[in-house]
Amino acid sequence: MLKKVQIISPSDGITKIPREVTEETKNKLEQKTNLSVKFSKNLFEKFDVEKVLEDIYDAYFDKEVDLIMCYKGGWYAKELLNRLDFEIIEKNKKPMIGYSDNTILLNAIYLKTGQKNYYGPTFSAFNMDKGFEFTLQNFNKVVRDKGKFKINISKEYSYDKKWYINQEDRVFIKNENMQIINKGEATGILLGGHLSSFAYLLSNGFEVKDSDVILALEEDGKQEEYLIQFKNKLEEIMCNIGKNRIKAILIGRSEKPISCKQWKNMLQTLDLDIPIICNLDFGHTTPTLSIPIGEKIKI
Repeated sequence: MLKKVQIISPSDGITKIPREVTEETKNKLEQKTNLSVKFSKNLFEKFDVEKVLEDIYDAYFDKEVDLIMCYKGGWYAKELLNRLDFEIIEKNKKPMIGYSDNTILLNAIYLKTGQKNYYGPTFSAFNMDKGFEFTLQNFNKVVRDKGKFKINISKEYSYDKKWYINQEDRVFIKNENMQIINKGEATGILLGGHLSSFAYLLSNGFEVKDSDVILALEEDGKQEEYLIQFKNKLEEIMCNIGKNRIKAILIGRSEKPISCKQWKNMLQTLDLDIPIICNLDFGHTTPTLSIPIGEKIKI
């Protein structure tokens, strides 16, 4: 069981977030998980690549830290990509958890060192009062206790990205079942996370060597061209990995509601004869699963 987590902010600075909010989140995380929280040395300073790298290495070197947790998502994780010392990480292996563009770090670390990580809730999410039970239960079982991972579905979900402004005024929608596009069975190494970030990683020299891969992908945004952009990025990923090595695809819930028929129409154009499941609880909606990047799973 994990005991101590260190908080880093590799995707964006947190100087605009009141210190008391961060302290409140720390208290809630410790109460909900029984983990002790350590703040990185440069966490409360303006985002700077060198300082973020210092915090990351400090977390890996600290033998009392069991888990490295990203504060939130953002845009800057790619700036760290070619600066990371993977030898340090490989010699001091421990899991990292994050989401959105943290995808770049989670997958890069696995591809270079073999260290398994988690695509799941960031530190900021632990300040959530409503709709967090499903996320917390899964986190405690899969990440904290290192238990078996099982895909299940929440009873309800929410699209409200600015939930922190008014925690009492939340809108939740009754969840539907998984949307099975293609039935079947598959076994492989789970990779992915945020679609655009994962595509960026693979297009910048990071090679997937596993022969059997299961992709878990989600995308943020409510743009009109969502499905077209999703298809284009997925094709890019398939080209980089090799279509024959992708054994199944899991798709997280989109911010813009998309029907099973719409997904089928788009995915059929890719001629994929593999299991494909949509409407899963991971990504930019609430609640979210903790998905083990680099873990061998069965669909």
